[in-house]
Amino acid sequence: MVGSSAELHAVLFDAPANTIVRLRSGRYRGCFQARESGITIEGIEGAKATLEPLDDQEGAPVVIAAEGALILRNLTIVPSNIGLFQQTSFVRVEDCVFEGGTGDGISVVAAQVDGEAVASDFVLQILRTRFAKMKDGAVWAACGLILMEDVSVDLAYGSGLAITEAAELRARRTTIANIGKSGVRAAKGGKVWLSEVTITAVNQAGVSLVGGDHQLHEVEVSRARTGLFVDGGASAVVSGSRFRDCAAANVELVNTGGVRIMTSALEGGDWAGLWCHPGHGAFLMGVAIGGSKLANVFVDGGRGIALRGVELGPSREGGLAFVPNGGELGLMECKGHGAQSAALEVAGGTLRLLGVTLTELEAAGIVAHSGARVEATLVRLEKVRGDTAVWLDGKSFGSFETLEIDGVGSGRGATRKGGRGLVVGDGSTVLVRDLVVRDLGGKAADVPDQERALAVLVGEQSRCAVSRALAIGGDDDAIQVITGGLLAARELNVIGQSGYGVLVSAGELRLEHALLQGQGALSLKKGAIATLVETRLERGAVRIEEGCRLQRYTEWPEGGSGPSVTLEASTFASWGVTPSIAMFARLVALVATRRGLNDVRFRPDSRQALTLILEGEPGQVAALAVAVEHLMDTPGALGVALAEVVHEPPSDTEYDDEEEDEEEDDEEEDEDEDDDDGEDEDDDEDDDDEDD
Repeated sequence: MVGSSAELHAVLFDAPANTIVRLRSGRYRGCFQARESGITIEGIEGAKATLEPLDDQEGAPVVIAAEGALILRNLTIVPSNIGLFQQTSFVRVEDCVFEGGTGDGISVVAAQVDGEAVASDFVLQILRTRFAKMKDGAVWAACGLILMEDVSVDLAYGSGLAITEAAELRARRTTIANIGKSGVRAAKGGKVWLSEVTITAVNQAGVSLVGGDHQLHEVEVSRARTGLFVDGGASAVVSGSRFRDCAAANVELVNTGGVRIMTSALEGGDWAGLWCHPGHGAFLMGVAIGGSKLANVFVDGGRGIALRGVELGPSREGGLAFVPNGGELGLMECKGHGAQSAALEVAGGTLRLLGVTLTELEAAGIVAHSGARVEATLVRLEKVRGDTAVWLDGKSFGSFETLEIDGVGSGRGATRKGGRGLVVGDGSTVLVRDLVVRDLGGKAADVPDQERALAVLVGEQSRCAVSRALAIGGDDDAIQVITGGLLAARELNVIGQSGYGVLVSAGELRLEHALLQGQGALSLKKGAIATLVETRLERGAVRIEEGCRLQRYTEWPEGGSGPSVTLEASTFASWGVTPSIAMFARLVALVATRRGLNDVRFRPDSRQALTLILEGEPGQVAALAVAVEHLMDTPGALGVALAEVVHEPPSDTEYDDEEEDEEEDDEEEDEDEDDDDGEDEDDDEDDDDEDD
């Protein structure tokens, strides 16, 4: 039991190992060093024992643990600075208060070799301890294992907890508030494991991870600049956490080594919920993202970003997701609502949707432009109060399988009287299988064409192929093909129109197995061309201006029914070889065979080198085009595919003239065969089937 600074110095100098030194109430000034291992310095119960430096030692450590183990218990340390070095094996700090000071509360210094910290077996345990009014941070460590439980950090001008190089932090039931820099910062490979940690009122990132591998469980960050920041190749697994009301993004991912966020929430904020720039390969599952001022999800150039079972929305001023600059975003089994601008907007990037439902949208549903790609399966849009449910523009490409649009227009986001279901413009290409459009806004049948409610609008040198489409609803529902657009549709039904069903003006229409009912169900204007195959027209259903052409067939003439889709070998990044059109065709045939896409025809484009034109059933054309492009853009995959192609016989779908030559050869061989060789003929036919 000691009661003065001099006594404490003397006791620590002479105390043997494992000595317990108890302090009475009072101020103990100086730099205290435990010379032996296992020393315990503790304030007696009910006393306030304060350790602080001399006036001329401001900034110097108050306690130095130089050897073995040290325990500090029930102490107030002012100003806060304990120096712990690598040769120390174990330090426990419990029931203490660190207050004020000019540096870090606790700093762990590592030995250096060639400028890099050396890993250490050192362990620092901090229990039931409070850090307050820190001039810098609470804990800074460059090596060792830092264990924290029931710790609070309140008001620090630096980072609350800083882990770097060879250090690892494991914090549980910890609160951090009012921090000048980051709440928890890991840099240069330092590792962080957080559980039940709350961080609020932080000027920089709530949790900043730069390099290293990290885990966050039940972490809550609010009122920071960024809730979670990941860069420097860091990887992180986050679960059961909440990031909300941050000034920039609630979660910001830059150059990451893989981030997984599960069963968490990203709420509110003055900008975005999730910001990937690029954040390649991030995966979110069972996460709610909503309430941000602008886009809930912003993928700026990031590739392979995937969200599964995620709830998006609402957004206060923006949309649900924005994908510019070549970004790639995939949504699987996701729901979205409450967008104030375009719900899903992709500008020059790629958007992949599977089992997605969007509802209660104040503006457009899905918008793609600037050469974007949309690949969607099982997508439903409900209560779209803007002008358009799905809009592809700017030479974009879209592939939809089962697209359902229920209710468009009549909201505050609408600028025209009639809503639009699917709009394809400015040189874009769209393939749709199973399209349903119902309940479009706009009731007047006598409004100008540009204000009518339209289930499908194709224009501006664009192409759209639809297989099985149904338009139901308002009195003026219609389909328009204008300004050089081309629409090819199979099994098209338009029900409920009082004006016209399909208007073609300076465009081209190809219909197969369609049903057009009512007066003026098909209207051709300004040199329009319509080709109808096995299509039912009621009496008086067609209105044709002079200069237009209507062609009717019982089956399609040679050349196919749908608009073509081109595949250009020279645009793919991973060829690594000198391709030929024959090799390219054989590769496409291989992919078609592997995927069972037997209703697709393809041929070389005589006007462009290394380019194939795909035609046939829209859904299969889209599936084959997407499959080939994914193969081409996957590093290393093309070499494997080409190795297979070398051993594959030529496909019977490559060239028409080759097919004729092969048929003639087969006929000549059949003429030379004897009747007694019927069994051998069967074997040859089986072999031919396998080759095909």
